[in-house]
Amino acid sequence: MPIDSEETYFWEVYPALKQDLSRIQGAHLVYEREPEGKPQWDEGSNPDEDPPDWQEPSRSYHVFFLSPADEGFSYETETFDPDDEALERRFPGQGALGCTAVISLLAPFAVVKLDQLENYENGSSVDPDIEPHVFSVDGGVPDPEEYYIETAGEEGLKVLQGLLKQIAGILEAHAIAVLPDAELHKPAPWLRGGEEACVGVRGAPVTVRDAFFFHDQE
Repeated sequence: MPIDSEETYFWEVYPALKQDLSRIQGAHLVYEREPEGKPQWDEGSNPDEDPPDWQEPSRSYHVFFLSPADEGFSYETETFDPDDEALERRFPGQGALGCTAVISLLAPFAVVKLDQLENYENGSSVDPDIEPHVFSVDGGVPDPEEYYIETAGEEGLKVLQGLLKQIAGILEAHAIAVLPDAELHKPAPWLRGGEEACVGVRGAPVTVRDAFFFHDQE
């Protein structure tokens, strides 16, 4: 389903919303991703000379990521070369713990969650998103609070939770409702996959998350 990111309520509130998020004391707005997909080049391609290797899909949502200003919320990390079968070639990187605000362009709804950002020297990254990118050894998604206690400690988790509340308060001040996780998984009874929306399984109920936070499949 093509996404027209220009015809939306969001851009009317965007300037003041970004300004308010940027003014949160003790935190930095360190990452932002617009809904429109952009051309991408693989490692080794020259953006100035080569055509794009692929097109990033457009999304139905805008993303802000904020991280506490304290250096204790940044860390060193590394990633592997995906073409190295022995996984011996590694690239160092820098990460930051923080909070992500995912705002739907289709209706004034948002999701606010604990998250992280990682950038590596080979140009790859782990970007904040509505999708989880931290998994346990069995492939499941760990409990967010337990995971961030392990990474930031109990006091660090309190700081992050305080930042979550401030972000949610700013969104609500701009008439954007923050959806609790339980609401995201409820079915949207007016939609079925493959009919009114190109999300979900054809004929099956579409969840609230599927209806408002999705990637363009065109």
